[in-house]
Amino acid sequence: CRLTTGRAYEAGFKASAWGGRASVTGAAYRIEQRDILTRDPANPALAVQGGRQSSQGVELSGVLSPVKPLRLSGGVSYTDAQYDELSELVSGVRIDRSGNRPINIPSTTVNASALYTIADKVTLGGFLRHASAFYTDTANTIRVAGHTVLDASLSFPVAPQATVTLRGRNLTDAFY
Repeated sequence: CRLTTGRAYEAGFKASAWGGRASVTGAAYRIEQRDILTRDPANPALAVQGGRQSSQGVELSGVLSPVKPLRLSGGVSYTDAQYDELSELVSGVRIDRSGNRPINIPSTTVNASALYTIADKVTLGGFLRHASAFYTDTANTIRVAGHTVLDASLSFPVAPQATVTLRGRNLTDAFY
């Protein structure tokens, strides 16, 4: 088994303003990989090597603290990914998967959070995460719908160098 090889290109920026209370970061990238690992269609418990995939995308994130106790942040990303070369043997027939989207890669993700600190002690947090639909097979026939998750947290210090955080995950109790 050989190691996957590849190339990556990225250009980005970071800027801050308002005395450091606001910042924005952005990037554009392209990633190319050769000799990728994929599932063996004859035995999904095994991995086989071969083929190429590439992705390109953009990311943008920002942080804003309009007043000292409040910190707002958010980000969005878009990824265009595909198998450039991938063939699989299915029931004795070679199937070309070139052009299909790689497994478990959503095209867009979005996140946002708000943290509010009360009396420099207790911090309340709210978090929103969204991922668009993605596929779980190289044939792009098994599609998982996009989903949005809402989380919350409560943090408080218990010692000079220690903090306890309680987290509530998936507060809408949705199954994805």
